[in-house]
Amino acid sequence: MPPFAQAKRDKCGTSVVWVDDAIDMGTDNLRHLATEQAGGIVHEFLIHWLHDNQLTQEQGAQAIGVSRRMLCYYLRGAKPIPKTVWLACLGWQTASTDKRFALAA
Repeated sequence: MPPFAQAKRDKCGTSVVWVDDAIDMGTDNLRHLATEQAGGIVHEFLIHWLHDNQLTQEQGAQAIGVSRRMLCYYLRGAKPIPKTVWLACLGWQTASTDKRFALAA
């Protein structure tokens, strides 16, 4: 039987274990990898976008046109980040760094 067919939960239920406890991976890491491999946007991208642009959650939410509550869902990984939201982040970053695309205040 292939090793991945032998996957089971660990004792705490927070990791997936293969090969008699020799290989394990946290469920959050598995979800992250699955999202990334499926072409989705992982919440770490959004966290880094806020940090790199020195934005608070409130400022970030205003910048991309979502509520602060929805941004918090995205940051926690509780809701998937739509491609339109990630494109808004990239567009905002471009507009804020390139004077040709400066947004009117």
